[in-house]
Amino acid sequence: METWHPRSWQLPLIVAGLIVPPFLGFAIGGIAVGTTMGALMLAALVVFAARMSHRGPIHFTGEASGQPVVVLALAGVEDSASANSIATLAEAGAAERDPAEHSVLVLAPASTGVLQRWLSDTDESRIRAQQNLAISLATLAAAGCHAEGRLVDADPIQAVEDVAAQYGAERVVVVVDGTDHDREIEELDKRIDRPLHRIEVRADDPAIRMRET
Repeated sequence: METWHPRSWQLPLIVAGLIVPPFLGFAIGGIAVGTTMGALMLAALVVFAARMSHRGPIHFTGEASGQPVVVLALAGVEDSASANSIATLAEAGAAERDPAEHSVLVLAPASTGVLQRWLSDTDESRIRAQQNLAISLATLAAAGCHAEGRLVDADPIQAVEDVAAQYGAERVVVVVDGTDHDREIEELDKRIDRPLHRIEVRADDPAIRMRET
């Protein structure tokens, strides 16, 4: 779903568009028509609210403290090549850090649709996110990379924004297995002031497997 942000002069028109139809429905068609129009406008309000989000810069606390790498696991890190790429990024500049600070923070967002969130139907997404997290941590450990994980109930952008307010990071890595999250990656690249790397876990070509946006 694309994010839309109305201009200031559009807000009164939007409010009027939500209020006037139910009012006219009650006045002209009675309770049944008014109630129907009210329900439709409520649904429109839900969609409108869901499409609005803060799009300002995401600021990481500190300059180079905390985890050197934050990994947004939109897919599980299942192969050694991807794990080694992340480990290499974590070790970059290691001479300037305490070895105990070389850990990676893996975020596994339980991404859900708007309808699922409203119906609290997030079990399947949480199970999938837990699997991605467990697989990623195990594969990174096998590659000699100390990693910590966190399951986050948020969309991918919000997950990074929440962590940025608490932890420092030198770079962000997004792990994907296709192009489904290209829009989120593009937005994230615009909003963070850290290098952003994209790793495709099922890409055969090394040039495609990992690249910096």
